[in-house]
Amino acid sequence: MGIVDLVLKGDSARPGNGSGFRTSSSNGVDYYPNSPVGKAVFYWEGNDLYVESEYNIGGMQLVFDKDFKYILSDELSKFEHIDFDQDNQKVFMFYSFNGVETQKKTKLLTRLNEDVSLDIDKAVVGTPNGLKLEASFEERILPDLDAPEQGDQLEILSVSPNPSNGKIKVRYYLPEKMDKMVVRLYNTIGQLIWTSDDLNNNPGQSEKDFDLNPVTKGIYIFSMDAFKSGYIKNRTYKRIVIE
Repeated sequence: MGIVDLVLKGDSARPGNGSGFRTSSSNGVDYYPNSPVGKAVFYWEGNDLYVESEYNIGGMQLVFDKDFKYILSDELSKFEHIDFDQDNQKVFMFYSFNGVETQKKTKLLTRLNEDVSLDIDKAVVGTPNGLKLEASFEERILPDLDAPEQGDQLEILSVSPNPSNGKIKVRYYLPEKMDKMVVRLYNTIGQLIWTSDDLNNNPGQSEKDFDLNPVTKGIYIFSMDAFKSGYIKNRTYKRIVIE
């Protein structure tokens, strides 16, 4: 949204008009800052999900459980919108490139089953010209969405926490479906300490919790192998610390 705003407005987006547009003092690059300028609060009223903000909203992206069923609000009928499944979750987006904005309080959707709650996992919310709003739901600040990895190699996106007490969450990316995924833990002299093949082998981003206890404290190499047709097609690794 910020990029589109810069392209459409050009010089009219420059400082002095209240848009938030800035130019880097070091290299002269034009940009919109990614620090939030305000808040966007999501909440339920009965079976209806609302968002409220002191700023008008030009677009947002939410991530929630893929089995959640809903009807889109009529208040979003003038916006472009889409939803799709990604990494076993539902991604919902609405946006406008034609100047449509939300009001201070906007009804987003109505759930079809009042017994099913909606837990928003992540969110990105922006003003019509691309300034960031801090999203919250049920008094919890929602983390941003990461752009999905689309490379042609296996990637360990993160191991957290690191250092850890032995319980870790691993996020990884697969460019294609593999026959099997195997992770191993080695100590600093190359001895195999632990292994598991209980991982999702479908393409895209996945995450998995592991409990490495009773591995002793120390520095280890966490490796991940992707098998295809009986061979290791991709291999990657991260250094982790257990305290």
